[in-house]
Amino acid sequence: MDNDTYTLDDLCRITGLTKRTIRYYIQIGLAERPEGGRRNAYYTVKHLEALLRIKRLAAQGMPLEKIRTTSTPESQPTHTKQPGEISYRTHIHIAEGIELVVDPAKSAINHQTLRHFVAYVLDALETAKQTQGSTED
Repeated sequence: MDNDTYTLDDLCRITGLTKRTIRYYIQIGLAERPEGGRRNAYYTVKHLEALLRIKRLAAQGMPLEKIRTTSTPESQPTHTKQPGEISYRTHIHIAEGIELVVDPAKSAINHQTLRHFVAYVLDALETAKQTQGSTED
C-alpha cells in the first residue's frame, strides 16, 4: 500500500468503521466515491479525512443529514465566547496538583476512549515516578 492510497480494508482498519458503513456514507453522498475503476478502486487521504470527520461528528450526536450540510471544519468560523456564555468541562483528578480538563463540546473522543486515555496517563505517571525514584537512589 502506498502512503497516499488506501484499500477499503485499510479504511476500515484505520477508522474502525465497517465496509457496509463506508459504502453507505458513499451511497448517501457523505463521502466521495473511490478513485480508479471498479476492480482497482482506491481511496486517498481525502477519503480518510472525510470518514474520520463523519465518525467524529456522528459520535458527538450530529445526525447524518446535518453532517451532510455542514461545511468542512477549516471553513467554519471559530466560536468566540460571549459574556455570560456557559460551558462545561470534565475535570479528572490525576494526582495531587495534577488535573486533566476535557471540553466535551470540542473533543472528539467518547467516554470509553477517555477512560483508556486516563488509564494511560495514570500508568505513565506511575512509570515516571518509579523512574525518578530509581535515579535518586
